[in-house]
Amino acid sequence: MIINERESEFVIIEQHNHAVLSGDLFSYLQEEFFTGKELKQDILFATQYHDCAWIGLDAAPLWDDKKNSPYSFINLPSSLKLPHYRYGIDWIEQRNKYAALLCSRHYSSFFSNSKSEDEIKYLQYEKTRQKRLCLELGIAIEDSNIHLEILKFLDNLSIYICINEPGVPKSDEFPWYQNGFEGTELFSVEKSDRIVAYWLNEGYIGLTPFPFTRAFEVTMPTKIVGKCDIKEKGIIEAYKDVPAVFRTFKIGPMGSTS
Repeated sequence: MIINERESEFVIIEQHNHAVLSGDLFSYLQEEFFTGKELKQDILFATQYHDCAWIGLDAAPLWDDKKNSPYSFINLPSSLKLPHYRYGIDWIEQRNKYAALLCSRHYSSFFSNSKSEDEIKYLQYEKTRQKRLCLELGIAIEDSNIHLEILKFLDNLSIYICINEPGVPKSDEFPWYQNGFEGTELFSVEKSDRIVAYWLNEGYIGLTPFPFTRAFEVTMPTKIVGKCDIKEKGIIEAYKDVPAVFRTFKIGPMGSTS
């Protein structure tokens, strides 16, 4: 779950809904930025389903007693995440091998510097999977680099949209993206500028440089769960009882908010 805490409530977005938003973003991306256009549907599948591992986890939120909040994707213990990560990529592989390669590489990057025994074992398992998939697909792993960067960018942009309060000043944004999106230099003309996002108002996100074909709108299902309800019912029942609301945002170039 992606969680934004307010004084009396939590704003909660399920991981798979965030991934679906990533797929929506991909449909507007300028094709000139990547090779292998025959793989477009495979990349789309990867972006749309890269967090399918979280569907079961997010159905029943868990409570973090130390932080007095629901667990988010950031602080859920690896012992709970790793089996779901493997299952999710297994599910994707059964449907699209190239998408599974991208998602396996994406998840593996989370643990590249880990010293945890369980995370190292997970990483070794996925590295073996990646080698096998490359053999089955008849490609070198480097051939998927550009598509992996696309997946990472769209994942990060979607998180940026979900984790920030709409209209937040740049200085108060969630810190991961205040200096732009890592690895996005490939989307600039000179191949040197990172994409940076700004909340220009509560309904408009401006990007520079702008990698999409045109300005467009996206909608995100969100649950806003009161802390009093959680105290009364517990997190699982409080989360189930509240209806989703649908927040709509426009994404476009800097200099325009219409």
